[in-house]
Amino acid sequence: EDGGRVAAKDLLEVMKTRMGEPYSLARLDRDLQRLREKYRDQGYPRADVQPAPESFFVEEGTVSLLIRVETGERVEIVIQGAKVPVELVRPIWEAPIFEDWGLAEGEAGILGHLRRSGYIFASVRSSLEKIEDGIRISHAVSPGRKYRISRVRFEGNTHLAAGELDQLPIVIRQPAHALSVGGGVRWQDRLEGADAAPGEARAQGDLRRYDVGT
Repeated sequence: EDGGRVAAKDLLEVMKTRMGEPYSLARLDRDLQRLREKYRDQGYPRADVQPAPESFFVEEGTVSLLIRVETGERVEIVIQGAKVPVELVRPIWEAPIFEDWGLAEGEAGILGHLRRSGYIFASVRSSLEKIEDGIRISHAVSPGRKYRISRVRFEGNTHLAAGELDQLPIVIRQPAHALSVGGGVRWQDRLEGADAAPGEARAQGDLRRYDVGT
């Protein structure tokens, strides 16, 4: 019972526990997880799904099950302007959180997704509004132009062959999340490569370096 938010027949369809089948606690536990996922897909990421104590009928050898659901408020998530999966943002709202923090986390996730795909100068405007049975989270995305690497140049190489250079980690210079004072782009470097450990210091001559810019 959940107050009619989701039809009982739709809930029964995702369960493997069936009338007439042997009672299995392990199967029921898996069904509870499937039900929680069903409610998340319906816009209730905070739904609490728990079984009530069973009613056993010894003479008949049967058991009656009751599953209680507290759906919590509905959380509707809308992402416009780019193909970004809602599943990227939904987990943020599975627990009660500060709304401003949730919006900021959603923006960070969306920007990270887009920038990994080459949309280096993407931006997001987010808002939250109250609706009848919950809240609506809106992310308006401006992806901007997609950038691809046109060339990689090597400078100052005097002791490594081209094949050896290809095995070195790459330092990619790209815009940071925020803009610097005065409207200029604040750049940051990141290492890429099989042996590019985070925080590892390397000499200038031991790195390939290129910029991703305008």
